[in-house]
Amino acid sequence: MKRLGRILVEEVDSKSDFMKILDVNKKRVDPREVEFEDLKGFYEIDDKYLYFWFDDEEDFFNTLTDYTEEDITDIKWLSYRPYDYEWIDSYSAEEDWKEGYVLSSLDEYNAKLLLEIYEYLDPYHYNKAQSEIKSKGAWQWMVDNQEDFANEIKSYLPDLADKLIEHYWYAKDTAISKGIETYMDGEFIQELYKPLKLEYTKGLGTRFEKVKIPLSEIMLMYSRVGSANTPLDQLIYDYVHSRYVSYPNNPREYYYDFEDGEYFKEEFNKESLWNIEKELDKIKEDYENGDLEKFRELYQMIEKNYKFDQYIPVDKEKGIAIKIKLIDRNTLKVKVEISKFRNIETFGGLVNRKVVDIKPTTLHSLINNHQLFDVFEN
Repeated sequence: MKRLGRILVEEVDSKSDFMKILDVNKKRVDPREVEFEDLKGFYEIDDKYLYFWFDDEEDFFNTLTDYTEEDITDIKWLSYRPYDYEWIDSYSAEEDWKEGYVLSSLDEYNAKLLLEIYEYLDPYHYNKAQSEIKSKGAWQWMVDNQEDFANEIKSYLPDLADKLIEHYWYAKDTAISKGIETYMDGEFIQELYKPLKLEYTKGLGTRFEKVKIPLSEIMLMYSRVGSANTPLDQLIYDYVHSRYVSYPNNPREYYYDFEDGEYFKEEFNKESLWNIEKELDKIKEDYENGDLEKFRELYQMIEKNYKFDQYIPVDKEKGIAIKIKLIDRNTLKVKVEISKFRNIETFGGLVNRKVVDIKPTTLHSLINNHQLFDVFEN
């Protein structure tokens, strides 16, 4: 009790909480007879510790921390059920694909398989890049060209792209949950207990229900923010809201920091490998049967003349534009998105939209002889 000397001398009420603690510490009273009526969660006291056993975990946070109700809800969920959160949504995963992050998360072996697929589907562009691929390695070349290459894979192999996005989404989401689980069980609880030197009283009760505080820490609180007559519940409240105390932030605010990188890489690449190998086997089979050549010719014709996934105005007077989405490798039909806009110059003010599968000859006629079509009627 060396810090007692720091408390200002004043007239102390003999029945004050401060005197109760002092009497217990000096063994002048039986600890079992001591009560702190207004202190929520108080369980017992001995000559070294003040013990809490809260009926509800929220009482722990409201009594011993300065977290908001929203923070408390998040921390409780993250402590017990981090896997119930959806950290990455489908939109974010799609955006990561467009920016190339999904492909750049693949390992060297999967990158090599993807480039082998690329060689079959577009030998012209593959051959142009071959020396660069050889000098950099498959993965590095893919990273350096990740946005363009992601767009090509999406155009060539939309089903494979969707599978990779799905695996990326699931692996990333699970990795973040695992990282948060590890953090909450380790570093977070240590940082949470540190300001008041809390200790978990093992046995019945969770780590947010059954804790103890050293009496020396209580005396430090009195010396910093209270007087000897300050009730214990008010003392603790004032202290946890003072400049002397700092608690870890709500982990949900920076959940990306907790991503388990090794788990994500292993899980994503393991799941992706099966789909990439399956697609490569199918492409090799199509190549041997002669079915691949027609697809390649059609793809290159569209890429050269129209481009994929870009609006092409076909009737400016009516505000109609089309966007070529992909080619079905089995039927050789082209999936086209037809949109009607109020402003055809900016493609703004969408009025109507539909998606159709059409033959390549119909695509050519739709673009060059749009007056033959009433696109929203037939």
